[in-house]
Amino acid sequence: VAQLTLPETVLIAMSAALGQCLWNYLRRPLPVQVAFSVAALMISAAVTFACQAKLAVLLGIPSLAALVFCSSAIYFLVNTALIAGALAATEFRPPLRIWKQLYLWTLPHYIVGAVVGGTLADASARASWFLVLAAMPAAYYINHNRLVNAVSSEVRHRL
Repeated sequence: VAQLTLPETVLIAMSAALGQCLWNYLRRPLPVQVAFSVAALMISAAVTFACQAKLAVLLGIPSLAALVFCSSAIYFLVNTALIAGALAATEFRPPLRIWKQLYLWTLPHYIVGAVVGGTLADASARASWFLVLAAMPAAYYINHNRLVNAVSSEVRHRL
């Protein structure tokens, strides 16, 4: 978001949603579920892009890492609110309760990802892309392991 145009950002979000829905799924998603996932990620990306541009100008955030961190927070809130809202409408439950149950525990992982992403974005502005790309597998591995450990502890907690 910090280094792309709006069409590039939305195209990446659309591609990510399609990949998430149609690749290596446990149960084949319904077309309406795929359409909702694609729309939710595209909306989240577009809102994040618009807010990020305003944050950079209005607040004068000098650091690219800080801008990426703020943008990640906006993306997290918009994306999880859209999904919790849709679930609340279909399950007739309060959206805030659904959001707390399903997404609040993932916030630390978004924060870690935002810090890593911001650091990589800032490094790419100062160093070559080769160095940044070389660091990405390590960043992915660290974040993935933290997420797997959190999910497994959450599952154990609920059992």
